[in-house]
Amino acid sequence: MLWLSLFPPGFAGASASAVAAVAGALICVASALLLWSWSRVGGYTAHWMLRQWVRDGPLPRQVSLSRRLRFLKPLADMSAGAGWLYFSLALVYVILGGTRALESVTESLGHFTVAAVWLLAGGYRILFTRKWGQRATELYNETLTEQASQGDTPE
Repeated sequence: MLWLSLFPPGFAGASASAVAAVAGALICVASALLLWSWSRVGGYTAHWMLRQWVRDGPLPRQVSLSRRLRFLKPLADMSAGAGWLYFSLALVYVILGGTRALESVTESLGHFTVAAVWLLAGGYRILFTRKWGQRATELYNETLTEQASQGDTPE
């Protein structure tokens, strides 16, 4: 997310539709590459099973214990406070975009795009922690206990 803040938000000389088309194409290509690479190593299936497990699904026994811990650790550490910080960053970029829009609507698109991304990231973080944060923490602690009972050491 930090790289997005450092991205120059001005698109001087570009039309709004050109900026939206390029952004859409980049998102599609990045998503396709991510899904393709995950499917090649079996990671997408494991990730999907772990995601369902956190959302009250069955325990994915075919996923290794260490992989479950690596998946659960960031979810257990996630806090809603960071989501509110993301909302404040979105507000900053909306203000910057608003002041830029007085000069040129095209040059304000970058600021509004960055604000939208921060807004989505903050909303996701807050909603996730409210709905599944406690369960993720409980599952992480249970998995740590299971690992300790098997005598494994954390990676």
